[in-house]
Amino acid sequence: MGEPRKNTQYWHKYYIPIKRGDSVKELQIVQRAFLSILDINKKRGKKLCRVHVQIGLLAKENRGGDHRCHLCTGKFNNVKTFIESLAPVDSHYCRNKNTNKMYLDSTLTSQCLCDAYNNSCADESLKVNYEFFRNIFCNEYNISFSMPVTDKYSKCIEYEEKRKTKDKAFLEIEFLIHKRKVNAFLQHLRTNVDKNISFSFDDQKNMMLPKVPDKAAYYSRQFCLYNFDIVQGTSKESQTHDKVFLYWYTWCEADHRKGSSAIASALHHILIHTDLRDYEVVRLFADGCGGQNKNTTMISTPMKWLECEALPNIREVQLFFPVTSHSFTPPDCVFGRIEKELRTMDTIVETEKYYQVFRNDGTVLKVGEDFEMYNWKVAAVGIVKKPNQRLFRFSTC
Repeated sequence: MGEPRKNTQYWHKYYIPIKRGDSVKELQIVQRAFLSILDINKKRGKKLCRVHVQIGLLAKENRGGDHRCHLCTGKFNNVKTFIESLAPVDSHYCRNKNTNKMYLDSTLTSQCLCDAYNNSCADESLKVNYEFFRNIFCNEYNISFSMPVTDKYSKCIEYEEKRKTKDKAFLEIEFLIHKRKVNAFLQHLRTNVDKNISFSFDDQKNMMLPKVPDKAAYYSRQFCLYNFDIVQGTSKESQTHDKVFLYWYTWCEADHRKGSSAIASALHHILIHTDLRDYEVVRLFADGCGGQNKNTTMISTPMKWLECEALPNIREVQLFFPVTSHSFTPPDCVFGRIEKELRTMDTIVETEKYYQVFRNDGTVLKVGEDFEMYNWKVAAVGIVKKPNQRLFRFSTC
């Protein structure tokens, strides 16, 4: 705030210097009104104006706030290092497209993590209370705890129970081999290799028509809509239209029955209609369901395509089947989002309403219009040996 100009008629009128670019202009104001409106004294008004002229910005407000935060910097950084060292798990039950979210084991809690952090601190001065730890855990990171598994493999439950009573050394080795088989499949599924293209596929549970909130309809014979999903890309790629190609192969109960030939027809369609000129290896991921995926018909189909229809640059087709009940593939995430949206619809009487929901995530292909069903049990004869001529069984390998 400048001093009043001499020889002025109104002594209570003052001029504020305003900096605009490289020039400073004076703006005439009434000092008493200005200070009264802002409820500040004359000394503070002069200081603010002086800082504004010097740096061209408003003065920083230093009153109030947290003046003790710097005292906890060591604890803060140490807690962050501990949280970042935690190993996340793949959430099979994730219903969102948010790929930045981490999931920890369902047996953990924030209190358990806080206790584990304090036990790992050799320096007593770095230990923290629960509220301090929880504030960092919730506000600095996008972390949640996964849901408890509801479809656990019987072999895993058997291992866990036997280790409580019997010889642990032998069981630990056997269980370790089992887990390594599981992780081997997941590692292949999440790894993107040059010159390789990946497709993962699975069947969704049958969609019922009509879906009405009438109790009598639940006990009546309903019409089934079959839904087969193929996702192009690895499990680490975000499932968006510009990054991952998702195809819904759908047909009604009256159009064709559900079986290995129907699944093979959809797989064959995606192989012949995908541009594979830049790839050398085609990788196929599916669960170990014997009636749909892990059978002679499904294995014969890509072999028949590779021999008769594949481009010369395609050298190999790889099929990956996981350990039973450990098939956590990208289609499962898609099914979760679809089911979450369908739960909000109490009445569905037309197939088109299902198709509208499917189109939010991918391309809908209908039998008879976009692809055809073939009898691959007959078409693939001679490609694979008959079951009694093989040296191994598909179901056990």
